[in-house]
Amino acid sequence: MHITFDQVKSAVASWAADIKRSDKKYDYIIGVSRGGLVPATMLSYATGIPMRTIEIKTRDKAGNQVRPTTNYSDDVSDIMYQTENNILFVEDIIDSGLTLSVIDSIMKYRNTEYDYATVVYNSVLKSKSPTFYYTMIDRDYYKDWIIFPWDDWK
Repeated sequence: MHITFDQVKSAVASWAADIKRSDKKYDYIIGVSRGGLVPATMLSYATGIPMRTIEIKTRDKAGNQVRPTTNYSDDVSDIMYQTENNILFVEDIIDSGLTLSVIDSIMKYRNTEYDYATVVYNSVLKSKSPTFYYTMIDRDYYKDWIIFPWDDWK
């Protein structure tokens, strides 16, 4: 499955409209590196909500799942600790749920409110569902790799 740049733009435009209509206000968008950075940046521009980044590695260069590692700056840590902040984490795909579980474990002891937005969401997951998503897949049936515009630069 190929996700086009126009589809990403459509997803972000829809999320931005939903956010603007909502009673819930986000203080920060945190893009999950690498795939979440493009839609997070677009959403930040569309809404005026400041954006920061977090790096969560769950795969090696060959695409194999590895023990997750995280990297984020002190200002992102401060943002995640401030109880008055509402944060929207943005990812390109929520597939295995591993990235969500890493974020959940980071946020577990913080009283900060947070949600997720993603372009593609695996409906089979039993974890927290994203607040915003563009399309849903069922990994029990659809096994192919999802290709995003930023993945296809060879």
